[in-house]
Amino acid sequence: MVLDLFSGLFKKRPYKTGIILGGGGTRGFAHLGVLQALHEKEISVDAISGVSAGAIIGGLVAAGKSPIEVMTVMSSQKLMDFTSLSFPKTGLLKLDKLGQFLKEQLGETSSFEKLQTPFWVALSNLNKGKVEYHNSGDLITKILASAAIPILFSPVIIGQTTYVDGGLFDNLPVAPLQDKCKKLIGVNISPVQEVDDFSNIIDIAARTFQLNDKSNTRKNSRLCSVLIQPPELGKYDLLDTSNAQKLFDIGYEHTMKIDF
Repeated sequence: MVLDLFSGLFKKRPYKTGIILGGGGTRGFAHLGVLQALHEKEISVDAISGVSAGAIIGGLVAAGKSPIEVMTVMSSQKLMDFTSLSFPKTGLLKLDKLGQFLKEQLGETSSFEKLQTPFWVALSNLNKGKVEYHNSGDLITKILASAAIPILFSPVIIGQTTYVDGGLFDNLPVAPLQDKCKKLIGVNISPVQEVDDFSNIIDIAARTFQLNDKSNTRKNSRLCSVLIQPPELGKYDLLDTSNAQKLFDIGYEHTMKIDF
């Protein structure tokens, strides 16, 4: 038993640096700023784990796109450019347009196996009531499932299983990289701040989901070698794309100040 314990401690980790990209709606633009800063600091990212917004950004970057390239194609989009109204009882909006956007951007790189950087995505299995981490098969479908905030977006069906946003159970998915990387950089884009007004059902759904994320994020953040968590992100709406450049800049500037 003692030998098993020590062998675990010295287990070879195949990747030097892994990054965990948390969920947080349109605050995901901050991920791009973080990644750009790491690039300028010459810190290579060898593996990526993402959930929700972090799954979208992570998938595109893992496919070989630079943070600036992703920022360029996404910052001009509005929420309704990625969604359409859904009349079924399962969600207010569908992520079908986001799926088409990802298909256009990823092209031939539409499966995990074709990515340039190893990538894991967190999904919430609604049938079994647990989180799952996927890194094989259809990349786009699993990114969409990871981003399907309950009530707001319709769930994604894969086989016989119903999936929703991975952040329901794990909004900072460290687990896939924990035993694979020597250093873990966690990026939490969902700091919780007081909110004064809720003008519609979408605001209420998004806020409820964010508050649920809080406990699992706090626990996982302790497992990171470095935690990037700009507090000023908390004042930005989860679904407003008009602040894309500000969010990018916050992530960039916060990361540039960190001594890695």
